[in-house]
Amino acid sequence: MAGIDERERQRFEHLVLGKPRPSAGRTRKVRKRAVLLAPGVEARVQIRERWSHKAEGTAETHEHVAIAQRRPGSLARLHASGAIDDDQLAAAEGILDAWRGVVAGVAVRTASLEARVDGGGHG
Repeated sequence: MAGIDERERQRFEHLVLGKPRPSAGRTRKVRKRAVLLAPGVEARVQIRERWSHKAEGTAETHEHVAIAQRRPGSLARLHASGAIDDDQLAAAEGILDAWRGVVAGVAVRTASLEARVDGGGHG
């Protein structure tokens, strides 16, 4: 029962309140030794520490984006599975490069289609 209470205390202090990880103190060779937290808490605190330098977004959001960027793309998966050969992969990458070149110069503009209630015209 004491292990559950300790894990819950760590979860509350570090994940809910956002307190920093406690240190075990200083020794001669190592300035600070980090204290390991309970298993579920430790992983979340590591994610928070890894992304603490980012000003916007949550640490979990940054972690999800980083994981998604490490995954291979659909063309790489098709080539690895043997569904397409080297020539087809090169052609698909050429099409992708051409598409990127075309859409790079396109600007997306918005317009307000709401009725004007102040009686003013457009500028």
